Amino acid sequence: MILLQRSIKALRYHWKRTLLVMAVYTVLFSLLLLMAVLNITSEQQIWDTQMGIGNSVLVRKVRLEDPNRRDSLSMFKEEEVQTLTTDARVASYNLLVKGGANLTEGTPYIADQTMYDDLLRRVPDLEERDDNAQFIGVTDSQYSVFFSGAGFCLIDGSGITRADEGQNVVLISEKVAAINGWHVGDRIALATTKNYGLSKGTPFEAEIKGIYACPEDSFIRDTVEYTPDGLPENYIFIPQTTITAMEPLLCQVNMVFLYLQSPDLIESYIADMSGELGDVAEDITQRGWHVQFRYTWDEEWNQIVSAPFQEISRVTGAVMAVILLGTLAVVILISSGELREKKRELGVWLACGERKGRILTQTLLEKLLPIVVAGAAALTISLAAAGPVSRMIVSDTSEQFNRQIQEQRQEVGFWEICYIMEVELRAGNYDYFYVSSQVDLYRSRGAIAGAAWGGFGLLGAVLALQIFLAMGKDPRTLLGDTQ
Repeated sequence: MILLQRSIKALRYHWKRTLLVMAVYTVLFSLLLLMAVLNITSEQQIWDTQMGIGNSVLVRKVRLEDPNRRDSLSMFKEEEVQTLTTDARVASYNLLVKGGANLTEGTPYIADQTMYDDLLRRVPDLEERDDNAQFIGVTDSQYSVFFSGAGFCLIDGSGITRADEGQNVVLISEKVAAINGWHVGDRIALATTKNYGLSKGTPFEAEIKGIYACPEDSFIRDTVEYTPDGLPENYIFIPQTTITAMEPLLCQVNMVFLYLQSPDLIESYIADMSGELGDVAEDITQRGWHVQFRYTWDEEWNQIVSAPFQEISRVTGAVMAVILLGTLAVVILISSGELREKKRELGVWLACGERKGRILTQTLLEKLLPIVVAGAAALTISLAAAGPVSRMIVSDTSEQFNRQIQEQRQEVGFWEICYIMEVELRAGNYDYFYVSSQVDLYRSRGAIAGAAWGGFGLLGAVLALQIFLAMGKDPRTLLGDTQ
């Protein structure tokens, strides 16, 4: 504590120089941390798209006796799921189901209250008959196409993983959370589907594990006349095993997404699975019918989707290296100048018998305190600027990409009357992915904190070595006595 007090007094004595040094450090650290934040977050998103698309295989059981339906799928047997998911080449997987949901003691999000009120006047029993939300049963929410593929991003709490199997935990949207005053950790009352008025649904409680945000132009939005259950803001993500146990008939698995360790393993994996499961099997839900196992993947699509973030990664990686070297050079030069001015003081302390360790600690504190203050300010600035800067770098690329996907969606809607993302998935078409125009800071917050502390430690080590070498001289030399 005494050494800290001495350091603060020394900084206050040279307050003009201290403020100037902190200003210089703040500018340099802001640039360095901004590049580091953009690089870390873009690398995370490149990894996510590689895992969710490049390494992904979609498996379906298509009914051969119903060739005119684009989404005629049969459910998977438990042993088939086990065979597909327990292979050593599988890093993760998603068993995807959808089902009606109800906020029994909460209010759903309504995009256009006037339009919805008009719909209620035309269909008086709508609220009693229809669901007001929708369950999305997943194994791993981060890599679900209905989450990351639709442009959703976690902003509080944590996502659903395999560790949550069978648990009553959910993810809700920030808009539903705001309407109802809910937060992560709250328990909310829910119910399963009313099944168009045929049942009341099974009531249960669940804990909010995470809260997500979704973009206004997400691909998850269909073009049919909407009700609350059709809005992505009213999607409730829940472990697939949990909702399937509650609704075993309506929430059966008919799409399996497998994320392999590497895209190089995809072809061998499919060949082995075809050998174990066969090509054609009997349909367990329709006597006399047969199903064919179909595997869909597209590594090229991953390169297209991740291109904007690869652009950020390349630019920021090169700039970050240059700024890092420049920052180290400036810090060392400033510290060298301060040590030259301080050498007589160091000589006096040493001549008076003060231990070198205490002198080194005090001098190091004098240098680190401005760095800590400047670093905190720089981190705040860099986090605030990361979104706008990333939009400047990739906005044209991502907007052009999303516009092309939107045109494809409209073309599908022209021929199919409406575009529904689930129907496209069931048909094996998952060559779409909402590309965000800015990086996701929340997902990379741990890595960002680690990088900041790592940079702080590096500067501390360099300055400590510099001070140690300066004190290695004889006290008479430091005091200028050459006799």
